[in-house]
Amino acid sequence: MHKKYIIIILAVVCLAYGNSLLNGFVGDDEIVLVNNRFYDSWSNFPKLFSKEYNTNSDNNSIFIGVSQNANSGSVAYRPVLSTAFFIDRSLWGLHPFGYHLTNFLLHAFNAILIYLLIFSVLKNQNVAMLSSLLFAVHPINAEAVCNIGFRADLLAVFFVLLSFLYFAKLEYPGIKPRKAFVLSLVFYFLSLFTKESAIVLPFIFIAYDFYFRRETNPEFLQTLAKRYTAFILVTLFYLYVYFFQFPNTALDNAVSGAGPNWASIAKIFLILGQYVVDFLAPAGVHVIPPQYSPVIDSTGLIKAIWSLTIFILFIVFIFKAKKIQYPSAFFLFWFLVSLLPVANIIPNPNPLAYRYLYLPSIGFLTVMALGLEYMDAKLKSENSKIQIAGTMVKLGLVVLLAVLTIPLTLTWRNEYTLASMIIEYYPKNPGGYLFRGTVYFKYGLLEKAKEDLQKSLELGMFDPRGLEMLSVCLPDEPQKAKQLLERSIKFFPNFALSYTALGRLLLFEGDHEKALPYFQKSIQLTPTYTGFGYLIQVYLMKGDKAQAQGILKEAKEKISAPIELKSLNSFFLYDEKPDKKFPVDIGV
Repeated sequence: MHKKYIIIILAVVCLAYGNSLLNGFVGDDEIVLVNNRFYDSWSNFPKLFSKEYNTNSDNNSIFIGVSQNANSGSVAYRPVLSTAFFIDRSLWGLHPFGYHLTNFLLHAFNAILIYLLIFSVLKNQNVAMLSSLLFAVHPINAEAVCNIGFRADLLAVFFVLLSFLYFAKLEYPGIKPRKAFVLSLVFYFLSLFTKESAIVLPFIFIAYDFYFRRETNPEFLQTLAKRYTAFILVTLFYLYVYFFQFPNTALDNAVSGAGPNWASIAKIFLILGQYVVDFLAPAGVHVIPPQYSPVIDSTGLIKAIWSLTIFILFIVFIFKAKKIQYPSAFFLFWFLVSLLPVANIIPNPNPLAYRYLYLPSIGFLTVMALGLEYMDAKLKSENSKIQIAGTMVKLGLVVLLAVLTIPLTLTWRNEYTLASMIIEYYPKNPGGYLFRGTVYFKYGLLEKAKEDLQKSLELGMFDPRGLEMLSVCLPDEPQKAKQLLERSIKFFPNFALSYTALGRLLLFEGDHEKALPYFQKSIQLTPTYTGFGYLIQVYLMKGDKAQAQGILKEAKEKISAPIELKSLNSFFLYDEKPDKKFPVDIGV
């Protein structure tokens, strides 16, 4: 029954996202995978359940040219996501094709599950198919699909959809309710420990029961109470783990910046309005700079007021919808409630990002599909001669969205194409210049890196990674480099590489005593080859070989790469040479 539709969905996903399989590692992929040794060995898998899991938010930056053990690379507790990365690393090593293939398959599976879920709920194959295709090709989902580091959204939605499918089948003939309920609960559990935004699913279940089941007999209500109790208990367990056992390392910064003020409230609705516009006018969808925040000026305030009006109309429709409008009201509720965790109610370092819409887009795009199907039916009933017109409009929309998405996937081809696209669309935003400067720095093009990093600083860049890299690009201006690093340490005291870089400057000026505490602090925060290497050299310069041996022993416990351990050992051989000349520059 569904086979040909599933084949069509797969073909459309291949058309829209086949290009993405040739993309490399970009952006957060560097943080989580490329320069992170956590996923190198399954021996690290038990760390998913230890305090070594979370990455410090101040160190959650691209580590340039240094092998790192940044724990999981995630500031939030997402062990199911990390398990997926362990599997990918064991299958593909550091070949990006395999990681992109996993993302591609997850998106394809999600599109198929959306088709099956909406057909199960609405019993309308046309709406189910159109909703699935809109989700499959809308450019607003390209960010989540094309960036490996954003896989949490794809994987969480995969489990959310499975959980909902089994929840919707609880009263189906031929399906054991207990089995369906347990599976729904298990998939909800997995979705929570993939990404925290899945916490809205029980609210979607309540809305589903309200709009579609609407039984009021006491026996049925008691059954609902038992179901919700189980989901509430799983949610409470998750919240306990999230806040008390593995607290989000960025949470303190977020809460400290929180506060009910008119600007932050206006920003919530300004962002909501931007999302709605991008759903309806997808030609405007493009890559967004990291940590981009819309400006609340006079124009922004007008847009926020317009967005508030739209929000109020949505709410009125959700609660006042007539029975014939229940499907639209339900999926509109899905859209709004799944936006709550990412609505910037608590200030977010990245308040605006398309990957946040991966789950909400299911609701919004299904409402669009319902509207298009209603208009199509209206046209057919009024004029039989234009029956094909509605079908052509729907087909044309899917093709248009695919045409917009195909070139967008190329934006994530590599770090340079991504950074250049950000600069093209946001020439006054420091994020693009910081990103491209990072790319130049990584490849040793220090003059070009210096130009972009200085430009980002002029535009208001305030990032420890950028300050540290710019200091390295100023070999002839040591005082300015020191000032940049001291500023970084002052405002980002947990960013280890700033200590390494400042210690390196002092060491090469001949002041190894002043350099010593900076290297000590560096490896205390984040044990790295460079931090250990410079610290060993300082102790050898002081003639304290025993202390240097102790540092080497500590390094062997914290660093797993054989080539790095061999290099650290070589300092002791070098120390025995009569013509030795410390320090040896090993970068930062």
